Amino acid sequence: RQQGIYILGVDDERLNGVEQVTAAHEMLHAAYDRLSKGQRKAIDSLLMNYYDNNLPEGTVKEQVDSYRKTEPNDLVNEMHSIFATEVRDLPANLESYYSQYFADRSKIITYYDKYQQEFTSRQDKIKANDAQLEVLKVEIESLSGTLTSELDDLQAQRNNLNNLKSSGDIAAYNAAIPGYNNQVNGYNVKADDLRNKISLYNSLVQERNRLAAETNQLTAEISNKVPAATK
Repeated sequence: RQQGIYILGVDDERLNGVEQVTAAHEMLHAAYDRLSKGQRKAIDSLLMNYYDNNLPEGTVKEQVDSYRKTEPNDLVNEMHSIFATEVRDLPANLESYYSQYFADRSKIITYYDKYQQEFTSRQDKIKANDAQLEVLKVEIESLSGTLTSELDDLQAQRNNLNNLKSSGDIAAYNAAIPGYNNQVNGYNVKADDLRNKISLYNSLVQERNRLAAETNQLTAEISNKVPAATK
């Protein structure tokens, strides 16, 4: 049985509430460990039924599904802590069970929702950036190919104009100039568009990397992995 609970101190204001949620989570592990076999069998049935039939898609389900794969022997124990501290609306039978541990369980959920939003908001923005980057990548590659082809054509026309001029066929040279200039103008417009798309792409990459770095930083701050001491 657990003989004590240790909570990692977190000073980052963006993660206010994580210590309270973690304390409640760990307290519930200790409480689960102290259940009799009969009590544990009954609560296991309630937890599994909720997981199998009512747990909505989202962060909590992804978290529990991960435990199911990596730590199947501790799955129900983890659900016992996770559902109470991370799910706002539970079936009446589970709410009744958890009422012995919480005078107002919603306060813990509010703490959880607030700091979890720091993660989900960044993850949502990263997904949106990734989607936009994928579209821009296709557009940039297509436009680059078009410009390469048009530049080759313009170079061929330029060579032809030079030949006309050097041969003294000024009438043909003058007649071809307007069409050539129009194509040059069209090329320049597309080139500007390409530069803008590349600039936007690079800006989105920088923003995505910043958001990913912030997410990693926040994750590290609540990680229970303590670095090994150096000799």
